[in-house]
Amino acid sequence: MPEIGLIYLNIHGKVLGPLSVEVVRSKLSRGELRPGTRWSIDRSAWRDMSLLPSMVVTQTNSASRVPSLQAESPQVQSPADLDLPPPIPAKPWLSKVIATTMGLLVAACVLVIGTLFLARPELFSRVKEAEAVAITAAADNLWGADNPAPKPEPIQQDKKEPDNNNEIKEQVKPKLENPPEIQPKVEKPVPELKVEDVVRKCEPSVAVLKNAKGSGSGFLIDKNLVATNQHVVGNVGDLVIIRFPSADGLKDKEFKGNVVRTNEIYDLALVRIQNAPGPLGLELGDEKSLQKGQDIVVIGSPGLGDAGVIENAVRKGTYSTTKEVPPFGEVLELGVAINPGNSGGPVFDMTGKVVGVAVAKGAMVEAVGFAVPISQLRLMMRKQRIGAP
Repeated sequence: MPEIGLIYLNIHGKVLGPLSVEVVRSKLSRGELRPGTRWSIDRSAWRDMSLLPSMVVTQTNSASRVPSLQAESPQVQSPADLDLPPPIPAKPWLSKVIATTMGLLVAACVLVIGTLFLARPELFSRVKEAEAVAITAAADNLWGADNPAPKPEPIQQDKKEPDNNNEIKEQVKPKLENPPEIQPKVEKPVPELKVEDVVRKCEPSVAVLKNAKGSGSGFLIDKNLVATNQHVVGNVGDLVIIRFPSADGLKDKEFKGNVVRTNEIYDLALVRIQNAPGPLGLELGDEKSLQKGQDIVVIGSPGLGDAGVIENAVRKGTYSTTKEVPPFGEVLELGVAINPGNSGGPVFDMTGKVVGVAVAKGAMVEAVGFAVPISQLRLMMRKQRIGAP
């Protein structure tokens, strides 16, 4: 195949380009292109990335790579350059159907009212009865200053019968005391834990995920549901092998799972385990409670290349800020190292609650990582629970 200067990329239906072949090769070698990306010369015939001309595909652990945020901003095609479908022609018969339906409804209402008027005329005589009552009331109001109305006779009240002591007992009503003021319930703040306490409490529910492409991290949010990144486990229906290396008696036991939902924008995925492993789901917190400089803890399994992975490694860092970072959207910026294999691992506050999902490392800087806010995972779980798209 001859050398090609500029090509287009198709990332799950989103067309980017034209881009230089050298730039695409560089992104592909660094693992910055998502699985399923295809390329084309004329935006009509799309090919797999393995067919990119003059490119050597290496057998690397692509799923464990963490995408860099130093990628060039894609040139989004304007709507005028895209092949848009022709407009839907107007349907002249639709207005006729609506007009006919409205006419039938009006005729039915008239028919019902006429039938009631003939069958139940008393329903329509209430207006005349109301007029008669008004006339009678006006006739009764004939008394003036020269012709006063007779005073009504007072109504005699029943006398109370005396008891045996010829005395009438008075009913004494108990005095009502002022009710006590209801004090508002003040929730006690959850005490912060030490790093070792957070690890001891939460580590058994942190998992190592593997598939045909590589490995990454995840964590239980329910007894048989694991949260992670999409670039770690792939697409809906893909098979995933799951282990819990820090859970009692489960270090060497593997569980099978399938991807049941993904979110491409925030790079999130949910994996359903076929058999519940035993550890409990982690408690989810709120990223809005974080303050700048607050301590956080990240647990994950970074890879060491041919030497394997460090299972459930612990990193302590600080929360820096929340900002928009393409292509992930709004993410948490952390002062902590996020290495390949940490992707999909939980980010804890110092009360042991999950406030984010580790997703990427900072480019050209050290000890800077990024995490998806836990609110996006909550929304994804809610849609999965109710079956929403």
